[in-house]
Amino acid sequence: MILNILLALLPLFGSGENTITLQADSSLKDETGTVEEKQYYVQRLSEMQRVCDFECDGLFYEFADGDNVTLVRENTALIDHSAERPVECRLQMAYERDENVCYTGDITVPDSVEYDGKKYRVAYLNPFALSLCKGLRSITFTSSFEEQILHCPYNICCFTCNSDLTSITYPDDMTEIIGQIYISPSLTDVHFPKRLSKLFSTIRYCDMTEVDLDNHDPYNPAKFSIDYRSLYSCENLARIKMPECDTLSFDGFNCHECRKVEQIVFRPCSVIEMLRVEFLWYSMKYGLKKMTIVSEASVPPEVLIYDTTGIPGSFDSEFRTNSILYVPDEAMEAYREAYYWRDFGEIRPMSEYLREENAAIEGPVCEAAEMSEPQVSLRSDRGELHITASTPTELTVWSLQGLPLWRGTVMDEAAVTLPAGVYIVTTPTSSRKYHH
Repeated sequence: MILNILLALLPLFGSGENTITLQADSSLKDETGTVEEKQYYVQRLSEMQRVCDFECDGLFYEFADGDNVTLVRENTALIDHSAERPVECRLQMAYERDENVCYTGDITVPDSVEYDGKKYRVAYLNPFALSLCKGLRSITFTSSFEEQILHCPYNICCFTCNSDLTSITYPDDMTEIIGQIYISPSLTDVHFPKRLSKLFSTIRYCDMTEVDLDNHDPYNPAKFSIDYRSLYSCENLARIKMPECDTLSFDGFNCHECRKVEQIVFRPCSVIEMLRVEFLWYSMKYGLKKMTIVSEASVPPEVLIYDTTGIPGSFDSEFRTNSILYVPDEAMEAYREAYYWRDFGEIRPMSEYLREENAAIEGPVCEAAEMSEPQVSLRSDRGELHITASTPTELTVWSLQGLPLWRGTVMDEAAVTLPAGVYIVTTPTSSRKYHH
């Protein structure tokens, strides 16, 4: 039986004070595979489930290199690893076990901790640390971290199988997110880093309806890449907003099992690379046949297609013929003449898109001083628009022609210099006209 095999392998991992004792159910069936494969599995699993060295403010840590520590679980997780059950089933069973409860509620991971009179930087995150946590609602990181183990058994990613998790806030200085957010059906809010340049195998089997990758910051990466395993099997995903950058690269990205994608927004970029032309292929074949594409670039981006698969992409000529493209009003003729973009069946002005997407702006024009909305207020002063927000709020100021004139996250107050005129101000929850 598998229990006997596991117990026989345990001495291989030493007898130090912090050596893990791997747990297994005596009721589990034996798995197929060689002794070597089982030995490798136990070793890798034990590496992810080491006992913590100390606790600080309700979080558990293990000493790493130098003055660095790793965020870990308090103790090992109990997982059924019989080969007869699908991975998702095994993880869900582990999630339901009360013995696996570690972190709950809303937690904030600090950039450093103190232990025994010494300060340590929280530099690493063990993939199992914040996985299988029933009752964990939100995670906030105050500084960037590195994953201690990138390739794990069972495709374990950071933040795996957290059915109650609704929000993740990444630190703004993080540049890459690799192998994270897996099976989190309640997740609705992800604050991506402002300096993010790579999204790899992230957000899989989640129930988000919208993903906003825009950094909302003056800094824009030279290149932003997203791979084919990101935004994977998100069945209710309807809208994706790409970030502003010089080059936007899709590496086989196809939104697999995302049948409801209906709108893609491209922030300004110069080049769009498509490596393996599966971009949205799944959505086109099995979902909607007509989509809304928005390009905010005043100059049509150059599109480079590298087809190494032979699979028609959803951005092929048929897809473009059946879809609507919205562009800045003054750039419509340029898009109608540009390679790739000219093949869209309908090319419409951005001002029309704003009217359709934000019906609230059709009301009467109001003075800036009169305009107010939850947590946001505006006032005009000597040619400047002053925006005040009680909590951090993402906000965009548009011209009536559909051009974004200012975009940012207002922490307390921001001042925007604008000529007199009528503008549109949008937040994630509202859109209004105002006279400045």
